[in-house]
Amino acid sequence: MSDDDSEGNDTHLQMDPHFVVDIVEQRVRILQNRPDENDDNYVCLEKISVEEYETFGQLWTDDTGYEYDDDYIFCEHPDCETYYFGSCREHPLFLVKDRESNRNGLRARNTIPAFLRIKKSEMPNAGLGVYANTFIPIGIVFGPFEGVLVNDESKVERDGYAWQIRGKDPNNSLFLDASDEHYSNWMRYINSPYDENEQNIVAFQYNGAVYYRVIRPITANEELLVWYGDSYGKCIVAKCRQKSTRRIGHHHIPIEKNPFVRY
Repeated sequence: MSDDDSEGNDTHLQMDPHFVVDIVEQRVRILQNRPDENDDNYVCLEKISVEEYETFGQLWTDDTGYEYDDDYIFCEHPDCETYYFGSCREHPLFLVKDRESNRNGLRARNTIPAFLRIKKSEMPNAGLGVYANTFIPIGIVFGPFEGVLVNDESKVERDGYAWQIRGKDPNNSLFLDASDEHYSNWMRYINSPYDENEQNIVAFQYNGAVYYRVIRPITANEELLVWYGDSYGKCIVAKCRQKSTRRIGHHHIPIEKNPFVRY
């Protein structure tokens, strides 16, 4: 082993990357080394293996050989505005897993993470909504949105809780219907605001499923809101962004790599 190789390995071994919440910037970040316990600027979320850390920030380019795929995630930060395999290293996304639903009753309500709650929305005629119990930073991701996979658009228009999922064949769309609370998750209760500027989360398609990510800090007791209007097609940031992905009815949804999808 050369001296250069040895030095490179030492650097590799010294890395101790962590997902953290940057309290000052109010967003999720990745630090190459765990912050000092006395540093009040950061709150640790999870340790990352060096191998996983090195997968962040891999750029997608037009010469990758893919004509269509949704393995890319678009970073909307003004300093980036580009596609990555996985996630941007400077503006990473941290996935929050649903709570395991082992109880009887409606599965959708039992899957909500502990720092969120479902209650009557303060918006007129909106029904139930999802509210934060605590501060939620930019970069937190929820999902995938779960439901029953169908190919009959008339059913999802009637039920009103479905996302249209675009695949390689734009003429063969699928729909994930979350109208049945036994086969959906808590994300079905997230409402749409009256104005696009009021949303605090946006939807994006990734690996055949729909996820929601926090785009501005959410304070305790604030309702989670995702825009379901005409701009939805711009939020689904798969490579198929030129094709129309549209909302069906009152809510929307995702698909494929979802163990709870009923075929």
